Parts: sequence; structure tokens; C-alpha cells
Amino acid sequence: MTIAGRIPVALLAYLAVTGQRHSRDALATFFWPEARQPRTQLRNNLWIISEALGTAGRQWLQRDRDTISLVPDDRLRLDVATFQHAVATSEKHASSCTNQLCVTCVSALEEAVALYQDDLLAGFSLWD
Repeated sequence: MTIAGRIPVALLAYLAVTGQRHSRDALATFFWPEARQPRTQLRNNLWIISEALGTAGRQWLQRDRDTISLVPDDRLRLDVATFQHAVATSEKHASSCTNQLCVTCVSALEEAVALYQDDLLAGFSLWD
């Protein structure tokens, strides 16, 4: 998938990482604080994202009049979510381990380590 422009990439990443529903007004003023019509900018950038996702992926971008969220399903795997789940699994299970990490904890941490390649959005700059 290729997305044209930095702001649509940043917007999609923000929706993916936060994993929650956001108000259109909050997103518009966050990404376009100086714009005269920030909601128009948001709408245009959502169209860019929607086109990049294609027909099958458009359902992941949940929109209504006031809010927007990214809702992945089995066809969309988010490394960030997988990483967070692996770490949480290890932390939750570690409380039942005695003196050392067990196979379950080590396996979850190995999964997290395998996913980590660099800081989130390393080298990405929204503004020049």
C-alpha cells in the first residue's frame, strides 16, 4: 500500500497506534492548527487514505459525522498492537513465574523483540 503525502501517513499511523475513536474536530485542529478550514483538510486526507486502503480495506476506517477510528480485522495486522499484546502477555504471566521467566514469558518477549526494528516512525518528519 502506498499513501501519497506525509500527513495522510501520519494520520493513519495516529489512528492505528491510539486504537481509539477520535473526534473529527480534535483531529482537524491537531493536524491543521493554522488552517482556515481544518475539517476540509481532514476530509481530503481521509479520502487519500481510503483510496490507498482500497475497496477491501475501507471498512477499517470507521467514520461517522463526528468521529473517526481505525478498526482492524483479521486481514489487517498492526505491528504496534502485536508488540503491545506480546509485552502485556509477558507482564501478566510473569506474576505467576517464580524467580525466572518461564517459556510463556520468554516466547512473548521474543515475539516483541522480533517486531522491534527501530523507534516508531523513525526518520519520519511531518513538517520540513
